[in-house]
Amino acid sequence: MITELRPTSLSGGPLELTAFRPMEPAVWTRLLDGGALKEVEFVRMQGEHYYITRRTLDEGRDLGKRERIHQPYPVGGRVDPQQLIVSAATLQPRPAAFTPEEIVNRVRMAVPGAPIARYELLSEYDSYYYSRRAQTPLPVVRIQFADPARTWLYIDPVLNQQLASIPRYARLERWLYNGLHSLDVGYLYKRPFWDVVMLVLLAGGLVSSTIGLCLGVQRVRRAVGAQIEGFRLSGPVGQGSAVQLREPEHRA
Repeated sequence: MITELRPTSLSGGPLELTAFRPMEPAVWTRLLDGGALKEVEFVRMQGEHYYITRRTLDEGRDLGKRERIHQPYPVGGRVDPQQLIVSAATLQPRPAAFTPEEIVNRVRMAVPGAPIARYELLSEYDSYYYSRRAQTPLPVVRIQFADPARTWLYIDPVLNQQLASIPRYARLERWLYNGLHSLDVGYLYKRPFWDVVMLVLLAGGLVSSTIGLCLGVQRVRRAVGAQIEGFRLSGPVGQGSAVQLREPEHRA
């Protein structure tokens, strides 16, 4: 059985719109440092209400398209440098992320029947939660359960959101398909190591193809030569060697 979290497991309860103050232009101009407001999201995290604001990107900047890594499990989250988290109670920016202990305590209360084997705060990607273009958030809290599916949860400590839930069979599939088929291995992402490995594999493929071509040409030449030699020995059609038939002898 896979350990799953309910949508309200980390939030601390349903969203209460009465907790949000009217948005005063002067206050938001100060918070956004004169930037243009693009989007506002009302959320509840760890029992407290917050605004998540996203400002318009500076001219010439673009987050780009979301990369497609084809992992056998969904991975959410997106790094947004224009994001700002503001407390609905004080209208002050949240200075720091939630601690791993705060997140783990919420998870324990949400799934008391799933024992936690270990947890840690990752400042770098691991072999299952990763991004080639650094598009998914870091740091991230990784929680490893001792449930039958050996589920691993990845939670964003800034937005207090689950980013991925990866059971054991999905981690195995990740290596059997992505690892072997696509060479999706973390240490290969760094250049020039990736370029060196690709050049070696391409050179090996070229050498293998050349050897196969040479062997194929030699076999065809031998087959054609044998056919020509056979025609030469048999002579023209209709002028084969004479065959004499003898009647069997009868003894008295």
